[in-house]
Amino acid sequence: MYLHIKINTYMGQFLDCFQVSFVSLKKVSNIIKQDVIIIQTVCVLMFIIGLLVHLNCLLLNVFNAKESIYYPAAYLENKYVMILLLLPQWFMMTYEELYIVWAVFYFAIHLKFQLDALTRYLKEKIIDLQVDERICMEDKHYQDIVYRRLRFCAQRHVKLKQIFEETACKVASAALLLSIFTGSLCVIAALYFILNNVNPKFNSIMYGVLINATLYHYSGNYYGQKIIDASENFYSELIMCPYYYWNKRNRGILQMLLNGSKTPVAVSCYGLSEIGYPLMLSGVRFCYSVFALIKNF
Repeated sequence: MYLHIKINTYMGQFLDCFQVSFVSLKKVSNIIKQDVIIIQTVCVLMFIIGLLVHLNCLLLNVFNAKESIYYPAAYLENKYVMILLLLPQWFMMTYEELYIVWAVFYFAIHLKFQLDALTRYLKEKIIDLQVDERICMEDKHYQDIVYRRLRFCAQRHVKLKQIFEETACKVASAALLLSIFTGSLCVIAALYFILNNVNPKFNSIMYGVLINATLYHYSGNYYGQKIIDASENFYSELIMCPYYYWNKRNRGILQMLLNGSKTPVAVSCYGLSEIGYPLMLSGVRFCYSVFALIKNF
């Protein structure tokens, strides 16, 4: 009896944390949704400014037949031009990290907790539910308990996916599209200026850019992979459900849950590439390939 009371107390505290995190998830979602338009507008403006700066510097006098085609390369060696090139991109990377990316990461931490909690609820409240196998199909009380708990899991999972798709996907896609351009360009430019020793006075700034980009890249993919793993774990637990003890109504809810969770929840750039461990290696290979191409050109 004492053990039963302790278990109920523990599960009550666990479900309280479950609900508190869900409330926090919705609050973060509302904050992000309010700032979606501002974030995307600022991202587009900064992207245009950075692109114009690069076109102005890299293509300077290229289309003028009287000028040397090597003039832009010599022009880049000027320390003021280097700062002019990297400052907008460095500012964009910092802005993305401090506001956009870390807001999405904070959202992702709550989402991961919700998926883990839902998986644990499914395992402890449904899969491990003790029942007499001989009479479970005729036991209306057991079938009703399973129905209520399965319906709770289905409703919570649908709400989680809806909140995620309406908020994090919109913000993350815009941020990722911008960071792919700015982050890769910053890393390649920093490597170029460090290895070619263009201006030793600014090497410390270049190292700071590399550290900033590395932290942004690896932490983003780490949290993205955690969401995918939590979503896949929930699907794996659904497969372990004892559906052969359930009636037609409960099996229908389970089938709906399986269809809705077979595709893992993942942060992506407009569906083109998901944030995770594969993208972590792909980003490093891409930067190295472009740098090697520029170095050998």
